[in-house]
Amino acid sequence: MSIFAYMSKYTKKSLEKRKKDREGYKEFFEGHILIIKKSNAKCLECGSRLKGSVREIAHVLPKSQFKSISKLDENIIYLCEEHHNYFDNRSNEDVKSMDIFNKVAKVFQSLLQKITEEVNYKTYDRYE
Repeated sequence: MSIFAYMSKYTKKSLEKRKKDREGYKEFFEGHILIIKKSNAKCLECGSRLKGSVREIAHVLPKSQFKSISKLDENIIYLCEEHHNYFDNRSNEDVKSMDIFNKVAKVFQSLLQKITEEVNYKTYDRYE
């Protein structure tokens, strides 16, 4: 996408809001990339060695929906790109069949008291 197409997609006001919403993400993700690289982290689902990419940093609860916990370390799990994509885009039943499901269900329970946004029934269905 050209810079002009990108710029025309957003108004000045929406670009400013987007920039504000993303404050601190760069440092947050860089910190987790450093952890992955220094610890030789492995995918929690399949055990493959991670490379240290932002695409290997998965939010248990989506950052777009739960901004109040988007930069909490406990809302992060490390998954290879394939399993990160699977976790984010598959059905609740598919996620519940993953080896990491019990871990993420516990993370969800621990994060509930920290979330300031409303948690809808779909989110509860996913983790219970």
